[in-house]
Amino acid sequence: MTAASPTARRPATRRSVALAVQEAFVELQGDVERGQEVEFSLDTRRNGSTSPALYAYRPLFRAYVMARAARLERLPAFRGAISALATDPAVEAAARDHASAATTVEDAVRDAVVLPLIVGVAEGRGQFDFDDVVFDAIFDRMLAAVAHERRSYTAFLPVTGLRGPDAALDLGQGIVLRRISPVELAEGWPECQGLLPDGFALDRDRLLGLELDVSSRRRDGNDLPDGVRRFARAAHALRLVYGGPIATGPCAFERVDWSPRAVRAMPAAVTAPLVGEPARVDSARLPLVRALVERLADAEVRGGAIAVAVGRWAAACGLVVPAERARALTAAIEPLLGADGGGPYAVALRAAVLVGAGAGEREDALRAMRAAQRLAQPDAPLADLDELATRVGDVVRAVLVAALDHGSDAEGLADTLDAVIIGSRPRPQVVSGLARTA
Repeated sequence: MTAASPTARRPATRRSVALAVQEAFVELQGDVERGQEVEFSLDTRRNGSTSPALYAYRPLFRAYVMARAARLERLPAFRGAISALATDPAVEAAARDHASAATTVEDAVRDAVVLPLIVGVAEGRGQFDFDDVVFDAIFDRMLAAVAHERRSYTAFLPVTGLRGPDAALDLGQGIVLRRISPVELAEGWPECQGLLPDGFALDRDRLLGLELDVSSRRRDGNDLPDGVRRFARAAHALRLVYGGPIATGPCAFERVDWSPRAVRAMPAAVTAPLVGEPARVDSARLPLVRALVERLADAEVRGGAIAVAVGRWAAACGLVVPAERARALTAAIEPLLGADGGGPYAVALRAAVLVGAGAGEREDALRAMRAAQRLAQPDAPLADLDELATRVGDVVRAVLVAALDHGSDAEGLADTLDAVIIGSRPRPQVVSGLARTA
């Protein structure tokens, strides 16, 4: 059994921290009485699509406290609490996990322990009124996490353009895709209010979120996971397999042990709103999603043509004008199929040979790729650009999945396809299971 933190055995430390919270409440309540009221957020809650919406007003204590943090830090009891806590090595290690940007132990303890305690007690009471029971519950939970040999890291990211079952779906690398309710959002991730996509947790294609939950030994010195990178890989893998307008919210929300750690911006390539009908998750394709998450991680490490192609494809998906999107999608796979100088026609022909299982599919893919490549020409033939962009997107997704499946051999994919064209080798086996979006 893990030994308790030394802080847990020093009642004087508990009194010092409680006094800091009490002194802070006197200061904060004084602001309220002078007319500086705590702002509220309006949480919308709905049971079913036809039931009337219920509204709950949630005080934004965190923003109110953080806006006055510099003044609170000058209070004598506040400084005394930081000094008492900073002498405990276990508290120091946990505080640095939570406050990664802090430059000193004192700053880490302030940002990760004392200020969150002030916010937590205020939220527990619904006002700036100290309560021993609420304080002890939060303080004891913090001490239990500090004393534990392992630290827990959790993160949440909203997803749009995707429908799925109620069950949690494992995407690999500790990431789960699951449905989340407005009540759960408000209670579990209050810091996300105002930073969610419009209609999230209400619209049918905005009910799912990605969650990352991992743990590690606190004293091993291991860095915490890069949640943004893991979430981006999962979003790319979902979009590659299921197609559709799958995107993420603008921010990922992180927690370590007992309190929020950071709100991190997601890259524009996965947050840009896309066009099309929402995609639907089915369990039959989940093994492919998990495999692609791992392959995308490998591609990030190796770099090269695959990493460049995936980056170009992700950026191209976010283009609003169909003609621009279609042309950019064809250009995305040039590092894989045209690096030898074969030109646009070679890229289109090789893609068609790789993607098409029969002559009809190969001809259809080649025609779509060539039409998209000629869009920049003044005499380009008229076409349904929305349909063309969708068809080209399906071809490009299939090429990228095949390249990721080939791994390090993808650099020679163009030579392999040339051998298929002249009949000196059979067509390489291509991963099946991608959803057509057209």
